[in-house]
Amino acid sequence: MFDGWIDMGLLAQAFNLTDVECVELAKRVPCQFGEKNHHQLYDLEEIDHFAKTYAHELMNNPDQRTAYCVYFDVMNARHSDTLQINSSWKLLYENPRDSGKLKEVFDFLWPIVRYYLILDLRVEKDSAVRFLTKEGYSFHREVKGLSKAIFDSILQETAPAESSTEQHVILVPRSLWEGKTHTAVRNSMRSHDGEGFSDAVIAHVLCEWCGLTNKTQIGRLLGKSGQDDSTYLRYAKTLLDEAEKLDIRPA
Repeated sequence: MFDGWIDMGLLAQAFNLTDVECVELAKRVPCQFGEKNHHQLYDLEEIDHFAKTYAHELMNNPDQRTAYCVYFDVMNARHSDTLQINSSWKLLYENPRDSGKLKEVFDFLWPIVRYYLILDLRVEKDSAVRFLTKEGYSFHREVKGLSKAIFDSILQETAPAESSTEQHVILVPRSLWEGKTHTAVRNSMRSHDGEGFSDAVIAHVLCEWCGLTNKTQIGRLLGKSGQDDSTYLRYAKTLLDEAEKLDIRPA
């Protein structure tokens, strides 16, 4: 573990997060794989793609699938409060092709693979604690790197940190959004200078400067694919509410 960062798996234990909640958290706060500190939101679509590809490989390789099932059993014992198991689990030990339930097993398996990829992410500790607390999650237990004392100290620093953010002017170069499609605006702003702008800033630019007033479309552009319209709408409203606290100006 590195200073300022915490494993998603430990954070899930501290706040009793489900697999879905871990995925949602990874969309909202800076996270990374490995030792290099990128300070950026990780591409969850890339994680989904890898999870689906690996799930296909597992299903076509009985020996590898069985070994992975044993690993999952061990991990499930550690995270029994966060991983939900259903009747499809036992099919992983059998041959899904023979049982005629390939799609059922695949639809069950790939989200589990994604979940354990998500658990291996490192999350920026302060951002995660502030976000979870703001969303109403309770701190349930101490874990390595996040004691009750550290949790309290992060919250004590929240007010001055937010005040400082509100006074900071965020300049967005016109070259990133003028004359561009909405998708191009999102991509250019996320990759700008290696760190990019937050989704709240991007939502503001799309809505106020690029004329995209449909909040559902904003949520669809910035949120994870495959969600329903109400989820996209809520996400966009959250981003735009956050953007109202910021001083965002064209440069």
